[in-house]
This record gives sequence, C-alpha cells and structure tokens, in this order.
Amino acid sequence: GPVDNEGHDETWWRARVDALKKKKADLEKELAAIENKLGSYARQGVAKARGASPERQQDYIDLAVKRDEIKKELADIDYQLSEGLADEARKAGALPGWLR
Repeated sequence: GPVDNEGHDETWWRARVDALKKKKADLEKELAAIENKLGSYARQGVAKARGASPERQQDYIDLAVKRDEIKKELADIDYQLSEGLADEARKAGALPGWLR
C-alpha cells in the first residue's frame, strides 16, 4: 500500500494515534484516582498543618505535584491528537485520511 516520504504507512500512523489515546485513557484514570485521594485528604484537613501527620502532609504534596504533571502530560497528548500529529503527517507526506 501507499507510504509517506519516510516509508510509514497508514497502519503505522494509526498505531501512533491509538497509542496516544490509550495513554490518555490511562492517565485520566490515574488522575481521577489522585483527585479522589486529594479530595479525601482535603476533607480530613490534611492540607492544613494541624491534625495531620508529616507523612500524610508529604503524601498530599506529592500527589498534588503528580496531579499537575499528569495534567501537563494530558495537555501535551491533546495537542498531539488535535494538531501535532497532523502537522507531522503533513510534513511526512502522509495521506490526510490516515489519522482519522
């Protein structure tokens, strides 16, 4: 079948889209779990200094950092899915329908 200027075919491009979609789904699950835990910590007052062990406070901070990292990663994946891959495909001379 047809290939782009780099020798990649439709299957290769579709696999990239599928991999990003799978990664997005996995990250969204992880994010939901983290936000649940943060919500439960917040209800228990862990975010405030009093009434929480240093370990739990550290866990709260670590989870908040992780949440922000995941959100950045998801934003990057959304960009790839909406524009980045399409640009790459165009430059490689892939057929437009390959990413749909």
